[in-house]
Amino acid sequence: MATRWRTRPRPPTSFLALFFFFFFILASSSSTLAPGVRRVGGHRAGGCSSSSSRGPAAVHDQEAGLCASVVIPYGYKCEEFDVVTEDGYILSMQRIPGSRHGGGGGGPRAGRQGQGMQPVLLQHGVLMMFLGAGWRRNVLGYTALALMHGHIYINVMYVKDGMTWLMSSPEESLAYVLADRGFDVWIANTRGTRWSRRHETLDPSSPAFWNWSWDELAKYDLPATVDFVYQKTGKKLDYVGHSMGTLIALASFSEGRLVDKLRAAALLSPVAYLSHITTPLGILAARAFVDKMYTWLGIAEFDPMGSAARYLLKVACQDPNVNCYDLMTSFTVKIYLISWVVHTRPKHIYLSSKGKNYCLNESTVEFFLKYEPQSTSTRNMVHLAQTFRDGPVLAKFDHGSREANMKAYGKESPPRYNMSAIPGDLPLFLSHGGQDALADVRDVELLLSDLELHGPGKLAAQFVRNFAHADFVMGVCARAIVYGELITFFDRQNQ
Repeated sequence: MATRWRTRPRPPTSFLALFFFFFFILASSSSTLAPGVRRVGGHRAGGCSSSSSRGPAAVHDQEAGLCASVVIPYGYKCEEFDVVTEDGYILSMQRIPGSRHGGGGGGPRAGRQGQGMQPVLLQHGVLMMFLGAGWRRNVLGYTALALMHGHIYINVMYVKDGMTWLMSSPEESLAYVLADRGFDVWIANTRGTRWSRRHETLDPSSPAFWNWSWDELAKYDLPATVDFVYQKTGKKLDYVGHSMGTLIALASFSEGRLVDKLRAAALLSPVAYLSHITTPLGILAARAFVDKMYTWLGIAEFDPMGSAARYLLKVACQDPNVNCYDLMTSFTVKIYLISWVVHTRPKHIYLSSKGKNYCLNESTVEFFLKYEPQSTSTRNMVHLAQTFRDGPVLAKFDHGSREANMKAYGKESPPRYNMSAIPGDLPLFLSHGGQDALADVRDVELLLSDLELHGPGKLAAQFVRNFAHADFVMGVCARAIVYGELITFFDRQNQ
């Protein structure tokens, strides 16, 4: 196994990071399914309980890969691989070839570990906002906001690599749940993340290393990882994406990529359109990237703790529609009002802010706090802002001028991704939440309408009214409410 490039330690989270990623904390809404879409397991996320907490076996070691630091201590076999993209990025990938109890776990996927088992690829998002509450004073180094009495903290952390699927216990993390159910689990890590900061010729200190957006993730990273697993296993894959992992998959599908190598795809918190960001702060954050595009692109790597975040904070606080003091006060009051939750339900934390509900296990929060914020490319942030600006349209990166677009695409405006072009015979399972700040219900409904030509039994949609964005990968309710439906959908493709 190749030696891996290591990231340098970064300072703890600050209010700057809280402010910037408040972009993802927006108003909630309700929904009904688009006509003709099969509904599966509609739920309200209430009364959940955790089957277990993270045990002491999980060893956090940032100098080791995911396998050594997290997976193997739980008793699972785990393998590390390097995957090279067409444009030279070296991506880290992990494989959990079945149950920790040995064998294929029974059922339609039974077989010897890694042999004859159904492969499934898990693709994380690029950015994920997390709000955690804790009352242990030894996490002050990661505190973004605290009450004077010392009981509640708001911690803003960002997970955007394969750790997304491994943060809870084996009974609750999707990667382990799938492995124990007999799947051959593969975990992807996109370029720029902790274990994928390598290139055949470029160094992360070079601006050229960061010259990409989610266009490149859809064009290069995802096809490279899918092809790798397909070649290794000789079988069509099942695919699970969360957040940005759904966006790059949908973009790839719409251009005819991957579909011949996939058996089915599950999209959790599906993101294709970002047209319903309505809060002044969210709108301002997006506009800051679009209006000052060339300024931002001069900073190749977007570090939430760096000068780019400080600049965004300065710009936002100058806007008359945003009161930075009121922002902090609002959060403090809301968290104070829910302090009784922490004292009355010590093992579970339900955070409520403008209708958002997070169903998180305390031990998951503690584990999460050990991972500091990571960077992404500034170009990627600009592209996300353009997606918001463009409304119910999904397009490639806009280079900012007709001449530049003509050079890149042969036309004056960026080509669009057509969600209606996704093949109707590709089975798709979509699960989304009524409190999701990023995958807004109205935008998901628009996506479902684009997919209405899918054949009978090829499209299923699950709506979880009280779920927010992070619940689908971190909530203690996710296994009971979402993962069972997901596995059932995958198993049905064998019939």
